[in-house]
Amino acid sequence: MGVIPDAGFTGLLINAPGGSDEERAMMAVLKDGTSFLKLADTNGNERAKLVVEGESPAQLLVLDPKTKSKLDVLSKAKP
Repeated sequence: MGVIPDAGFTGLLINAPGGSDEERAMMAVLKDGTSFLKLADTNGNERAKLVVEGESPAQLLVLDPKTKSKLDVLSKAKP
């Protein structure tokens, strides 16, 4: 858990077990007010990200590290 004023970061970072420095999960609020939750696989590849920026609709991104593609699941949802 930490606050890094120079980077504009306040949040919680969870690394992989066994002394690895690979990020597995992160929850943070940035200087501009953006909030996000990020989850990674066992190789440290981002796989899912929930992002809330200002008054914009939330984004729930599903990421595929092999194809470098991302899908915003919430933009596909019907009201």
